[in-house]
Amino acid sequence: MPHTITDIQQKLDALGDRPDAAAQRLDLSIQLADLLADRDVARAEALGRDISRLARQLGSAAGEAHAVRIEAVLRYRAADYIPAMALALEARDLFQRCGDRPGRASALALMASIKFKTGDFPGSRELNEAALGLFQQDGDGAGVIRSWNAIGACLERLGDTAAALDHYRKALRLATETGDVRNQANSHLNIGGIHVIRDDPPQALQAYQRGLELFRQAGDLRGQAYVLNNIGGIHLNRGELPQALDCYQRGMAAGRAASDPHIEMVMLLNIGSVQEQLGDLAQALEQNRRGFDMALENEERHFQVAAHVNLARIYGTMGNDALAVENLHEAMELADLIQSKDMSLRARRELARSYQRLGKPEVAEGYRRECERLEGELAGGVTEGGG
Repeated sequence: MPHTITDIQQKLDALGDRPDAAAQRLDLSIQLADLLADRDVARAEALGRDISRLARQLGSAAGEAHAVRIEAVLRYRAADYIPAMALALEARDLFQRCGDRPGRASALALMASIKFKTGDFPGSRELNEAALGLFQQDGDGAGVIRSWNAIGACLERLGDTAAALDHYRKALRLATETGDVRNQANSHLNIGGIHVIRDDPPQALQAYQRGLELFRQAGDLRGQAYVLNNIGGIHLNRGELPQALDCYQRGMAAGRAASDPHIEMVMLLNIGSVQEQLGDLAQALEQNRRGFDMALENEERHFQVAAHVNLARIYGTMGNDALAVENLHEAMELADLIQSKDMSLRARRELARSYQRLGKPEVAEGYRRECERLEGELAGGVTEGGG
């Protein structure tokens, strides 16, 4: 079975429009759309339309369900979480009606990802566990590995790092047993994140370096970029700014080589953070503005929020609290619209600081109270003391 975009496209081109090859074209188009969903939205959307047409032509209920699922994935990638969830639910029900268990598992995993992005970590864990059960029934090792990693991420966000680490290690063991190099690398990446939380940078770097080696072995440029991003974060937190900048620049190069605008956008924002700490506010503004423009162009609203928050922080440092507050209100409104509690919290924290600097302590206190509420919701319950 082909695994790369080029391989699948060549297979499709070889099939042409032969009527007897419609079923093969449908299967390959689904595979290709999944690979393109976070790289080339226009092509993925076009493939989604082709999949729907071919499914109707063949009378394939599963194909119709995949067309809906792919549309849901594209809405999810654009941080359009409410319609994404509605479409994912529709896809799950369609898969269930036609008895497609692997498809139902993929829809459940997508629903779990949406809940994770909107800060519903208990709900995400529950859906991932349901998907895990289906993947196990089908003997889908890759699906099991992804589910264990996803459940680990939920547990990590809920503060149970021991249980999260256990899930990441289970994923790593299975990936190693099955020779799944990419998922081995992903598991090392997640394990490194636990060491970061536990304030053990040497162990984190060791895990990240192993992940980087495995992504190189797999020829996965995108994976390499994500690891470099995390290594850069460790250097940034330790005040090792030249090393952080080098990691982010190498990550950007890998993203460009992979023709992935998402990675380039992330690295621009990170480079802006380094420039901010170096005191080069003009460069920090430039990098964040470029990152914001890319997020706008690619309809990545989560990162539009992040760029607004970064720009606000820089404006605040420059003494322009009016522009800081303007950007933060844009960030807060967009974060609330896409139901991203994480980003809503970030925006409100910065608003509290900005209004305190502006001499409006009562407004600042109101935002601090909203932060406490969001922190409680993200923790899966009320904050300590019942507040």
